[in-house]
Amino acid sequence: MIFSYRDYVIIILSLLLPSKLKILFYRLIGYKIGKKVKIGLFSAISAKEVYLGNHVEIDKFTIIKCNKLAIKDYTRISIFNLIYGYFNLDVGVYCYFGEKVTINLDDNISIGDHTAVGARSSLYTHGVWLPYSEGHPRKFAPIKIGKEVRIIGGSTIQPGVEIGDFSVIAPHSVVVKNIPPNEFVSGVPAVRVKSASEMKSKVNEQELKKRLKEMIISYQKLFSPREDIVIFPDKGKTKKFSVLLWTKQEIKTTNQNISWFDFKGRTCKLKTKEAERFKTYLWEKYGEWFINK
Repeated sequence: MIFSYRDYVIIILSLLLPSKLKILFYRLIGYKIGKKVKIGLFSAISAKEVYLGNHVEIDKFTIIKCNKLAIKDYTRISIFNLIYGYFNLDVGVYCYFGEKVTINLDDNISIGDHTAVGARSSLYTHGVWLPYSEGHPRKFAPIKIGKEVRIIGGSTIQPGVEIGDFSVIAPHSVVVKNIPPNEFVSGVPAVRVKSASEMKSKVNEQELKKRLKEMIISYQKLFSPREDIVIFPDKGKTKKFSVLLWTKQEIKTTNQNISWFDFKGRTCKLKTKEAERFKTYLWEKYGEWFINK
């Protein structure tokens, strides 16, 4: 990867600056950055054009070097990601990239809303690296990934692949051809196992409450929260923290000073750091996403 003098200056300064100063520096050089964006220590972005939407989070030790970068609201990039190349990356809202993901941009890559790329996965737009003049094959082609796609850990997406909406890629798979929407594929190379819809079980009100309790207990065991986390309307009122199953109209009648999560409407109100941490935990571990109200 060829770095210009400008790239070196931006990256070196970025690595040393804390998040708030880094964002200020990026805005001064023309990057468009939304509200409540966080960029971790020893992370850096160098591109001709950059757009980061509201609530975007880029964790520590992540390097991004490309032509144009567009990441929409609420997307999170975890620790030790490497995104590099001469072309463009376009990422939708509420996407997630696990640890140690590698994205090669020798051609364009677009990723739809609510898509997750699991830890140690790779997206390559560059095929073979052997002397082209000696007759070896080569392939440069864009990758297009739809919305609500799940690429599970350790998988590789090859040049020219398009993955349809709602599809799931099993762990350690190598995808070499297009995947239609709503497919579950696995293997090297990846082949169809069944439709992605067949992997889901039906969730009624009782099952939803059971799953919510499981997620709350899991969080409490790890973090020993200082605030109450309860499921309404199963339990009485709390002063600080709620998980709601109610409709939007019923939410309006609740205590305006508490944090709440509405799993049906995918909305939340975060009043405390505890609630913010719970939201992040649900997103990273269970894929539960919410829009702040």
